Amino acid sequence: MKIKKNFLVVSHYNNDIRWVPEYTDRYIIYDQSERATYPPGIDVKKVVRSKKTGHNISDNLRFIIDHYDNLPEMTVFAKGNIFPRHSTKEFFDLVVNNEYFTSIEDPAIHHPKWPVNFFSADGGYCEINKNWYISGPNRPIKYFFDYNDFLRYCFKDPIIPRYTRFAPGANYVLPKANILKYPKIFYENLWTFVSHCYFPGDSYIIERGLHTIWSCNFQINEKMLEPVDEEHFVAKESPKGVLTFLHKFMPYRVFQIRTLLLRIRSALD
Repeated sequence: MKIKKNFLVVSHYNNDIRWVPEYTDRYIIYDQSERATYPPGIDVKKVVRSKKTGHNISDNLRFIIDHYDNLPEMTVFAKGNIFPRHSTKEFFDLVVNNEYFTSIEDPAIHHPKWPVNFFSADGGYCEINKNWYISGPNRPIKYFFDYNDFLRYCFKDPIIPRYTRFAPGANYVLPKANILKYPKIFYENLWTFVSHCYFPGDSYIIERGLHTIWSCNFQINEKMLEPVDEEHFVAKESPKGVLTFLHKFMPYRVFQIRTLLLRIRSALD
């Protein structure tokens, strides 16, 4: 299967990307790998060396920001390891030429278990909104306590869901119109949220928010119409100053306490 008209954006980190030129010659690869070596068939003029941060979310946002005024009509966002981690080639072939908003969620890859996660009637991957993915010591959070906190920062009176709908890995077929629902500053702010380290907990939160961002009818919050005010988040974090101090002496135990507090807050929301 070839990609006929859609433009392909690939976020690459030490992946096997021989599949890219097999699908199309209309692509750009954002490369976070340590070594700039590529297999035969990859046009190095279409490779952008990018900062190793924010997983693939930062690369997808960088493409939107850099090409905001001349976006393709349809863009396919795919991780370099989409095969076999997030999709079979058979499923990818079914959707890659879609000319409408498509969340790439392959039921052959994901095996949800109710009540933690499930597939909805339209094939959407849904996961319980409990923020389990930010519970590890190597996923620092700088901006948001949890998913609900992120939604409330981006939108006015958003619906706080019991389950989130999203494409694991943030693989989407995305029309230009869906992107242009929001001004460029909105995406610049999202990029700021995910770019403070390689494994930010914030990027896992935003991964789960992209489907909502591109399909919802929520009204945008004024905070997202101007550059991120770092002082706002410093003030927001100040009540945890004691934990920050103690973290220097017993980091993992304090992290566990902080995680417990976040889970209690999430359960009460």
